[in-house]
Amino acid sequence: MRSQHVTNEGWATLWHTRLLRALELTDHEYTDFARLNAQVRSPLPGDVNPYLLGVAVYEDLLERHGEVEGLRQCLLAREVEDDVAFLRNHLTPEVAQRLDLFVYAQAEEGGKRVWRITSKEFEQVRDALVRSRVHAGRPVIEVGEERGGELVLVHRHDGRDLDLTECQRTLDRVACVWGSPCHLETSVQGKARVLRSEPVPA
Repeated sequence: MRSQHVTNEGWATLWHTRLLRALELTDHEYTDFARLNAQVRSPLPGDVNPYLLGVAVYEDLLERHGEVEGLRQCLLAREVEDDVAFLRNHLTPEVAQRLDLFVYAQAEEGGKRVWRITSKEFEQVRDALVRSRVHAGRPVIEVGEERGGELVLVHRHDGRDLDLTECQRTLDRVACVWGSPCHLETSVQGKARVLRSEPVPA
């Protein structure tokens, strides 16, 4: 599954900005445009804004290569690359620093699970972003070997842990549809975990 969320939304934001800046807007119209544009480009708490990330990479290409060559590279990237290739090929340390991108994870602290920044190193940030776009950012869950009528699901771990609360809720619904016990094999912080669910009697 090709993910083109960053490339598409960044492209739309780039041209929306360039076109409106080229128009002769009234002060009121320009204020409305600036407000809406700022909202589109605003960072998302706890997530990456694909509009902001995409347009930042396109604008960096234009800035580094000049209008003609930069536009040619932008058009080529937009035509042939998905988000994985786009970020791997064109995200630069300067853009990552400008957007204050970082890698974060949950850690144990005083008996509580808290979120902590684990790295701001460019290679780690880029690789984490690329991994997050593989399979459109969705985890890969495969059906394992059936065990006595029990549905076995196996999470193909790619470095990102699943949200176990959401997994359990989903597994409960799957068990109701399946009509037999289900379990999901995954790992959290490198330790094997198995979630189980029994169908609710009618």
